[in-house]
Amino acid sequence: MPNRLRAAATTADMGFQFANVRSQAQNAAAEARARSRFQITDEEIASSVGTFLGDIMASGAYPRVRDVVTSADRIDPQAEMKVSVELILDGAAARIAAAT
Repeated sequence: MPNRLRAAATTADMGFQFANVRSQAQNAAAEARARSRFQITDEEIASSVGTFLGDIMASGAYPRVRDVVTSADRIDPQAEMKVSVELILDGAAARIAAAT
């Protein structure tokens, strides 16, 4: 790989890593604000997430969510990205179908 391409790839990777770290920090800060505001425990959060996911899976509207949540298999990063994109598309399709 020519040096210019290698430098461009490294720069792009650094930008991605920076954005990822910044996103993680923003998520952690938002979570801390929400915990402070709502005064909830980890157990209450886990319970509400479990209820939320149960409702989603029971509805049948998001089959890929059910597949991912109930699967004991762990997948490689590329396959995980594919599943994530499919989840987003399933969600968008369900919203479009509900709106029409």
